Amino acid sequence: MPIKDLEREDHSFYLCEGFATAVSLQEILEKTDSCGIAVFCCNSGGIPNIAQMLQKSYPESNIICASDVDISGGEASRKCKELGIPSIFPPFSLGQKEKDWNDAVLKFSSEGELIDHFHNQIHEASLQKSKMTSENKQDEKAEEPEKVPERKPPHPFPFECLPDAFSGYAQELTEGLQVADAIVGSSFVSLSSLLCQDRGDVKTPFGEIPLSIFSLIVAESGERKSTVDKFVFKTVRQNEKELFVSYKERFDIYKMEEKVWKNEMEALIKAKAKNDELLEMQKQKPKEPIHPKILMQDPTIEGIYKQFHRGRRSLGLFSEEGGKMLGGYSMGKDREMASASSMSNFWDGKPLERTRAMDDNTMETLFDRRLATCLMVQPVIFEKSWKSTLLQNQGFLPRFLICMPEPKAGTRSYLDTQSIYFEHQETAESRIKELLNEQWRRQVNEEEPEEILVSSEANALFIEFYNSIERELDIAGKYYSIKAFASKCAEQALRLSAFIGLVDNSKEMMITADNFKKGSTLAKWYLDETLRILEDQEGNEENQNVLKVLEFLQAKKLKGVDGMTLREISQFLPSHSLRKKTTLLPILKELQEAKKIDLRDDKWVVLEC
Repeated sequence: MPIKDLEREDHSFYLCEGFATAVSLQEILEKTDSCGIAVFCCNSGGIPNIAQMLQKSYPESNIICASDVDISGGEASRKCKELGIPSIFPPFSLGQKEKDWNDAVLKFSSEGELIDHFHNQIHEASLQKSKMTSENKQDEKAEEPEKVPERKPPHPFPFECLPDAFSGYAQELTEGLQVADAIVGSSFVSLSSLLCQDRGDVKTPFGEIPLSIFSLIVAESGERKSTVDKFVFKTVRQNEKELFVSYKERFDIYKMEEKVWKNEMEALIKAKAKNDELLEMQKQKPKEPIHPKILMQDPTIEGIYKQFHRGRRSLGLFSEEGGKMLGGYSMGKDREMASASSMSNFWDGKPLERTRAMDDNTMETLFDRRLATCLMVQPVIFEKSWKSTLLQNQGFLPRFLICMPEPKAGTRSYLDTQSIYFEHQETAESRIKELLNEQWRRQVNEEEPEEILVSSEANALFIEFYNSIERELDIAGKYYSIKAFASKCAEQALRLSAFIGLVDNSKEMMITADNFKKGSTLAKWYLDETLRILEDQEGNEENQNVLKVLEFLQAKKLKGVDGMTLREISQFLPSHSLRKKTTLLPILKELQEAKKIDLRDDKWVVLEC
């Protein structure tokens, strides 16, 4: 029966996950609680939301969370506890195959034993409720200051999920260079994609998936991204430089041979040679040597196409000035749609088509070209891109693995990169060199990409991972607000898993269960990071301004400044838009009411950091 049709308002609502569980739970309630109604929710994430709705509509009713005995059920129970709602659990332990009330009805042959357990759970729930009510009353007696919004810190980057060849070195760089872990981690993710993306595609029932990764690091200038790049991509740049030396010589020879060939072809045409002779001469046309460039920083979309035409099948667009891509010429008003579509095609691994104006506007199609991308953008550029309906709906931004690490500037000491020793550096760089040589060999020999298979164990984990994300995409789910990103999470996990295996073993043409666990953990980390960023981006402007002023005053206190006058704050506050007295004073008073700062002897003093 629809809840809205209930005539009484003193029912007991038992919230559970799934229809079958609700049916079994209702059977138990008919024997134990005549006023009890089992309410089924589509997933565990919806239980706290439905509970809040019932609290508002039926304030006199008793609401209980009838959770499953698993991780998601525990999370639902925790959130319900925050709402003052107790929980009951079926008679199982975490890790058992059985986990819900439907399993309990099917497993227990003795009805009396299950009913006794249910009564004990109800008694425990009653004690929980009494304790919560008592605590709430005590809290109400104390005058609570108005809460100031707080930024959620990012979770630590899971270095253990990187390829073994890079994991130790990545952790050493993070500590030694005094940089945010996500900057180093994302750099190695992008490097791994660059080194392996031409090796092959993952074969799945729903199509082939390339190994190209797009990553986006949101950070202010001064976060030492360029320093990280010098270490992470050092071997790649050395390899590129060495290949350029021999390329110049080979290119000069090619130009001379091409000139001779053109003269001979023109002579045949003037002599009105037969088609067979012309075709034979066409086959003898000198082949341009492969351009060795592998790293690009600030090209246009057309520049990427041209480089793919004359150079490698695997390229990297790595730039610490990502704003030139997201906020520059390529993403201008008249080019945004075309550029976003082209970049999406690179990620999808689609054949690249372009018209060559130099050759009578002939259409050229390039196959098996792969682009790995790692861009660093400042928050102001990212905010603009994030709010772009076109970039969101077109699917361009959701293809990125995004992170926004906390700034380290102002917390570091002097760094002499020449004197730092990294124990794992030689091993990592040696493996990078091996992979680059293998990649160049494949390019020169024109080897075809191979299929990367998924083991049966990894496939089972993939299905479980896919379903766990999918369950959180409905309106009550955790990832509903970022479902465009979440819908690509399982595919991102396959991409990551594939090159994690290939970096450590070039012959690993099958995704193993262990590698999928690593890949899915990385993909989930980026998804949760995107959700955290969304919550930070969507905080209203007033809350963001309050945070900016509080963080400024806290930073000053940490530097030994014990209090600042209104004039001093107005003079030194980095955000110019907040310096006016009419804007700044209300914010300071709000922080004072929240007991974060206080006015003492005409100075605003921070009470806690």
